[in-house]
Amino acid sequence: MSQVLKVRQRYLGRLLERLHAPQLWFALGDRCGRFLPVRADELVSLLGGTIWYVVASKERRATVRRNHDLILRSRLGTVALELHVLSAFVSYVRYYVDLFTTIHRAPSSLALRTTVENAELFWSAYEQGKGVIVVTAHLGDWDYGAYWFAQQGCEIAAVVEHLEPEELSNWFVRQRKSMGVEPIFVGPNAVAEVASRLAQGMAVALVADRDISGTGELMDFFGERLRFPLGPALIAERTHAPVVGCFVYTSRSGQRRIVFGEPSQDSSIDSLRLRERVRLRTQAIVKLLEHAIERAPEQWHVFVPLEREAASDRVSEPQE
Repeated sequence: MSQVLKVRQRYLGRLLERLHAPQLWFALGDRCGRFLPVRADELVSLLGGTIWYVVASKERRATVRRNHDLILRSRLGTVALELHVLSAFVSYVRYYVDLFTTIHRAPSSLALRTTVENAELFWSAYEQGKGVIVVTAHLGDWDYGAYWFAQQGCEIAAVVEHLEPEELSNWFVRQRKSMGVEPIFVGPNAVAEVASRLAQGMAVALVADRDISGTGELMDFFGERLRFPLGPALIAERTHAPVVGCFVYTSRSGQRRIVFGEPSQDSSIDSLRLRERVRLRTQAIVKLLEHAIERAPEQWHVFVPLEREAASDRVSEPQE
């Protein structure tokens, strides 16, 4: 009898391991995305987001609560903030629903449900032939933005994280390639690869609201000092490629709004040293991200702790 129990426990353990494997759920989501009707997107997102919120760890909910309290500037009370956190979970699930379904739906039907603001900012930059650095955030349906570029006949690459396990990373690569996007992995050769694509006149998307490499600098963000990557500004300085912001918002009914913007530019910084120019350009990009997030804060999908200013950082800064 004990031998039978051991066999059952072993099989149960293997089953639980598979159920915790993210690549299994992504494969299932991709399969369901082939058949999910448009009218079901909102319901699936609402149910999935609510379930995720309930089963998420206290630490995960606390992280999301803290991040969103920052971008809301602590304006909401306890109950209102918690409802906002719930809506952020629902919005994040909506991102995945869109990721699973986009490539299985007719481009013409998607175009009918998409509006674009300030597209001339991108096209005027693209026509310069220097390539375009497209900065964005983990906001709304950012992958759909890259898909939209490809549908317009624009060659587009995107810098992406290498995920674990390998099967999950491979799934994202296949998914993005099927959208017409060339992935460039974060790593020691990423800057050179981005510069190469820009030299070919391509657009390169950079998600700029997280300092993944840990080499960023502190910037003002919603009244606090947080670390942001210097990469977009540094590449712009080295390649002279223009920088344009692109942000994709999704309504509950599935309408997408693509909004383009530009970071503020000050020609007076041209006389400064490279490091200072990069820092000021990065702050301008962060300010652009702020404005974009303020338009739909519940659609900001950063569910990991932010790199805030530490006490040691404050002490080490020189006095003015």
